[in-house]
Amino acid sequence: MDHVKYFHDRSALHHAREEKEILECEMIRTTRSFAVMKEAWSEHGKQEKEKSAFASGAYAFKQAEIYSRLAEDTKVIQEKAEKKRVIYQQWYMDFIFAPAVSANLFIFFHAGSNLYLELK
Repeated sequence: MDHVKYFHDRSALHHAREEKEILECEMIRTTRSFAVMKEAWSEHGKQEKEKSAFASGAYAFKQAEIYSRLAEDTKVIQEKAEKKRVIYQQWYMDFIFAPAVSANLFIFFHAGSNLYLELK
């Protein structure tokens, strides 16, 4: 029964890592997309303003501002996520990894003239 739990937990861990990687890439693409859309709307607004199409230009600048705020919001979210990652990493090292190492998970023993490392 322990083997089943081990493989189930290992599968869940791999799934969580994969999901994390997907979300990180998606956040980068989203931020980049918002920045590109902001530039596109700004350029469109400048062109419309030069043609004296003030209403269309105003709309374009409004859209550019919306995308600018969205890009800033995603950067803030990324910074918060990074802070949480650092906190989690510290927690993991302090409360999960360090106690496991100090609990003698590694047993050194001498067999003949060679020194072996065995994991329990």
